[in-house]
Amino acid sequence: MSRVRRRREAKDFRRQTGQRSQIKNLILIVCEGKQTEPNYFRGFKLTNVDVEGAGAGPMTVVERAKEIILEQRKLGKNYDQIWCVFDRDDFSAERFNNAIMTTRQLRNFHSAYSKQAFELWYVLHYEYLNSGITREDYFKKTSNLFRASV
Repeated sequence: MSRVRRRREAKDFRRQTGQRSQIKNLILIVCEGKQTEPNYFRGFKLTNVDVEGAGAGPMTVVERAKEIILEQRKLGKNYDQIWCVFDRDDFSAERFNNAIMTTRQLRNFHSAYSKQAFELWYVLHYEYLNSGITREDYFKKTSNLFRASV
């Protein structure tokens, strides 16, 4: 083996410095609620996930996600996945279905939704319930859970 070839092989194993890659699989989650859903997702403490609470209905969540993408793209941040999270709540079926269909038509967009309320799902992580519960009651329970975790 020639001396030139040995040098080249040795060089290949050296650690490269000064080259940082972008975070892979960057995810944006835009939620309908301003507190419950964002607090839940932020609780995972993932560095590749940005979470925002829109505080509005399903289509507004989708529109807000599109705005964030444009804002962040100007800053050089590109998301690999965009998740729009909302409840079925009391919105009309048409508005709910339109939001889901819109996410299916947009590149890298996904929807995640609960048929009633995200808050109930959150409460069920901490408490076994084998009976009906009113929306007002599970709002109280989630408030207590948030206070206890702070």
